[in-house]
Amino acid sequence: MIRALIIEDEPHAQRELKRLLDDLHVDVKVDGYADSVDEAIELIDNHRVDLIFMDIQLSDGLSFDIFQEIEVDTPVIFTTAFDEYAIRAFKVNSVDYLLKPVEPEALEAALKKFEKNQVPSLQMEALMKAFQPPPAAEKKFKSRWAVKVGDKIKTFTSEDIAYFYADDDSLYLVPKNGSAVIIDGSLSQLVEETNPNDFFQISRKLVVSYPSIQKVERYGTSQYALELLPSFTERVLVSRARTKAFMKWLNQ
Repeated sequence: MIRALIIEDEPHAQRELKRLLDDLHVDVKVDGYADSVDEAIELIDNHRVDLIFMDIQLSDGLSFDIFQEIEVDTPVIFTTAFDEYAIRAFKVNSVDYLLKPVEPEALEAALKKFEKNQVPSLQMEALMKAFQPPPAAEKKFKSRWAVKVGDKIKTFTSEDIAYFYADDDSLYLVPKNGSAVIIDGSLSQLVEETNPNDFFQISRKLVVSYPSIQKVERYGTSQYALELLPSFTERVLVSRARTKAFMKWLNQ
């Protein structure tokens, strides 16, 4: 029996991969699921399995962040809906991958390869380098927002914004002065659009600006708690997977 984990942020994709495994009548038992970097770290830490199916884009970042936090010695088959550039990066670095939507034939071939011990070891440093975005200086970032509030349009610049947060299916912009307003899009889209020198995604629901951070305190052994201005309604924690990157961002 092959014991496996599925790390995928879309519930439908989780179910579909499990269905495909069942339809192939292969002896695979899925021991657990995770949809975020933080959940995946805990899942991998607590389960000894034979194989991991891992999506690239998770709800709180790229799955490569997992490898920066813990050692993963289990064979990994990536699943990706990324473009041709990403697929070339996989091929150049000899990484096993499945293109989404996953086809039964491709999944069967990947499992046969695994059973023959032909899943290549990961060269994570080279792979992560291939996926690095262009430097901020080479990319034009969003710096202005026009938001409809009732029958009016409110405008904000990057300098006006304290932080953004996601709540259920809505995304909110919180200005330094004034009330939160709902904006279009998702948190993952927002991270792509905003300048990483000015904003940092600390968790799956919060993207903060540097000036909004009033205090940083240790929380437990591997996390930080933040005090924001304006204050947030819940305890603000930097996710475990983002702690190192956050401290680097604070000091850049």
